[in-house]
Amino acid sequence: MQARASWAIMLLAIPVLATCGDGIPAGPDNRDPTAAIVADPYTLKTGDTAVTVVTLEADVRDPDLDPLTVVWTVPGGTFVEGTSATDDIVKVSYAGTAPHTVTLDADDGKGGTASRAFTLQLGTGLTRYQKNYVEALFLGSGEFAPSDGDIACPSWNEQWSGFPKGTIVRVIVSTTVDGNSLDGADTQQMIQDALADVPYASAGWLNTTYETTIDLDPMPGADEVTSTDHPDPMSTGCGGDPGCIHHQWRDQGFETILLSGRAVQMESAINSDGFVHDIVGHGIMGLCHIDQESIGGNHISLMPGGPGAANGQEADKLTDTDMVATRAVFGSGLDLGAGRAEFLAADLINP
Repeated sequence: MQARASWAIMLLAIPVLATCGDGIPAGPDNRDPTAAIVADPYTLKTGDTAVTVVTLEADVRDPDLDPLTVVWTVPGGTFVEGTSATDDIVKVSYAGTAPHTVTLDADDGKGGTASRAFTLQLGTGLTRYQKNYVEALFLGSGEFAPSDGDIACPSWNEQWSGFPKGTIVRVIVSTTVDGNSLDGADTQQMIQDALADVPYASAGWLNTTYETTIDLDPMPGADEVTSTDHPDPMSTGCGGDPGCIHHQWRDQGFETILLSGRAVQMESAINSDGFVHDIVGHGIMGLCHIDQESIGGNHISLMPGGPGAANGQEADKLTDTDMVATRAVFGSGLDLGAGRAEFLAADLINP
């Protein structure tokens, strides 16, 4: 989809639990659908108008293949161009820059429902802070890059690297992952929750599928990212005990276009969010670490794949700044291999 908004759009994902319309879980013979929201990529070059038109698309699916009814709720917004609250794709206009939350509800007519809510922050471009964040994530350099050299970038040449546009990344996780979770978390569910935000975080650039395997150490093929709970990550080529992500490249020698990824974590020795940030942060989104102290962080954040979440943010969730930074780059019109000059010209980083 092409950008239709003249103002920049920043999005914060807020997961809403799926429930039945009457508050009672769907019966054992009927499964709940899933719901996600995909929006048009936005442009950073902002116009003079104070009206933003946002195109929202309902990505709803039902495991039982039941037909789904969707309903959009857009407080403060107005449906435009013949779209209505029950269309799969809608256009909504907003005046000014106040935040607005949109909600998508899906119903299979048999007691199964799903809901997804997003808060739109309508603004006029990236702040200096956000541009520093972009530079650290995508180029591994700048004021927010780790001073100890622990950049953990897929590519080390200050060029944007990742999967080609339009890739559907197949995520394959060993069933051992949940069996050894130290913190008792449902690691597989954490991964799936994070994957649900990839289409929006990448401005429609990437989509994913998810499956598990009894293979103790699944190896990836093209357009795949696999993960395992490994007894000895260093034996796989990781530089330390916690684990790492191995990348394969389509363009050998340039390291800008990803072919696949393999995330390896230490068995019974790392928090569950380690799988999330290696699979999604490094493996799928292709991002680098951010220095924790430079942004006032207190623990690992999802998209930087390392220290960087601001105080109070959850380690296995997309933060608002993560979303703004990734949306800005993926929706900028640049392509893989773009470096500092191109990022500067697109007003993505500070001079």
